[in-house]
Amino acid sequence: MAGLKSPTMAIFRWLDGLLRSLFNRLANETTILNGSKLVKQIEQWSARYLTSATSFITMDVTDLYTMIPQEGGVKAIRKLMEASNINQIDSVKKEIILALARFVMTNNCFYLDGLYYKQIRGGAMGSPFTLIVANAYMYFVERPISKWAIRANSLYYRYIDDLFIMSNVYVDTLTGFVNYWNKFDININLSASIGHAAEYLDLKIENRGGSLISEVFHKASHEPYFLSFTSVHAKHIKKNIPYAALVRAIRYSSSFDAFKREEAHIIVSLLLT
Repeated sequence: MAGLKSPTMAIFRWLDGLLRSLFNRLANETTILNGSKLVKQIEQWSARYLTSATSFITMDVTDLYTMIPQEGGVKAIRKLMEASNINQIDSVKKEIILALARFVMTNNCFYLDGLYYKQIRGGAMGSPFTLIVANAYMYFVERPISKWAIRANSLYYRYIDDLFIMSNVYVDTLTGFVNYWNKFDININLSASIGHAAEYLDLKIENRGGSLISEVFHKASHEPYFLSFTSVHAKHIKKNIPYAALVRAIRYSSSFDAFKREEAHIIVSLLLT
C-alpha cells in the first residue's frame, strides 16, 4: 500500500528536506546518482586498473524498504548525525528530529477491506523519508564493503538498494566476500551476480578481453513509449525527451554500432508514442 496520502506525510516531507543534504554530503563518495556518472567513474578506473581478468559484481538488496527494522532506521538517522558531528539542523535539536522520525516510522496505518492495518516493519512506500532512512541504514551496512574496495583497488558505488563493484580480485575470492557480507546484518540479504559483463541501472557493460564495451540497457519490463506529443505538457518538456535519450545513447555507447542500435530504439519508441 502506498503511503502518499498518509496523515504523517507532511512530517515525512519536512524530515526529508532536513536530512537529505546531510546524507548527500556524508555519502558522496559511495553513492551514484545516474548511469552517466557511473560511466565516467568506470572509464577513469579502467584507465589504471582494467585487465582481461577484471570482473563486475552487482548486488541487489531484497525488499530493502520493508526489511529495515523501524527502530534500526531511527538509530541510523542518529548515527548519521553523530558521524557529521551535528546536534541540530536549522535550529531543530537532534532529540526532536529523532522523536519525529520514530513517530512517523511507527505510525504507518492504512485501511483495506473494512480493516485497519499498522505497519510494524519497514517504512511506507512512496514516502520520501523512507528513502532517507533506507539510504542511512545502508550507508552503515556498506561501510566495510566500501573500505574493502579502497584497499583492493576496486571501484565501488551504490544506488539505493543496488550495489556495484569492479575489481581484479579472483572470482572465487569475490564469491567468498559476498557470502561474508551477507552476514553483516540479518535484515539485509544481498543477491549477487559476478562475471565479465553486468547490467546496472540503465547501463550494460562488458569486459571483452581487457576492452570496455558499454551501451544503454533496457530491462525486460521496459515499455518502448514516451510522453505523447499531444499531451498538455509544455513544448520544451516534449522536445527534451528525444534530446535526453540521444545524449544518453552517446554517453553510454562505446561503439558507433551500439549508438545506432539505441538510436533505432529511440526512433521506434517515438513512432509508437
